[in-house]
Amino acid sequence: MSEETEKSFVLEEDDLNINPTHHELNNNVAAAPAGDNDDITTKIQDNQWIDELRVALERGCDLGSIRNIGKSRPLPDDLRLHVWKICLDINEANDEYEYSDSNTSDSPQQNIIRDDVSRLLHSLQISEDLFTTKVNDIEAVITYYCKKYNETYEKGNGWIEIFKPLLTLQYKDRSELYALFASIRNRYIPR
Repeated sequence: MSEETEKSFVLEEDDLNINPTHHELNNNVAAAPAGDNDDITTKIQDNQWIDELRVALERGCDLGSIRNIGKSRPLPDDLRLHVWKICLDINEANDEYEYSDSNTSDSPQQNIIRDDVSRLLHSLQISEDLFTTKVNDIEAVITYYCKKYNETYEKGNGWIEIFKPLLTLQYKDRSELYALFASIRNRYIPR
């Protein structure tokens, strides 16, 4: 290998500073032993997509942008709900999934719904302090959906299973949970 080629592969300390706005990271890189620099650089680059996705979500990106940025990588918890809502086309302009909280526990199938919801939450090992809230939320959403679409809830119809991933999304209220459930139910579950 010629001396000139050899020099082109030598990194100077200045070359290791990845991003001048991340001074804490730069100090760590400069102070790290030479073998650790590759690990730190890789970690920084691995997490850049999260910042890029966060900015895209704030600007109102579409599903294609999410796919291009995310590339099937696991989402951080704080972005998961926002991404789901975009993927399911749930937004404030779309009133298809509006929810009203009136008379949500007067269905003839109420006991069956409550039993199925309780069974789901026990299987997911939901903490006792959240248990009652989650039971009430899911029960209200199912009951409202049945009334709105003139459906009859039946044990084993698969609706309860839709809530398994939705419970991890940290929804803010029943209307948000309803929009997620109704969108999935109406788009992907045949009647």
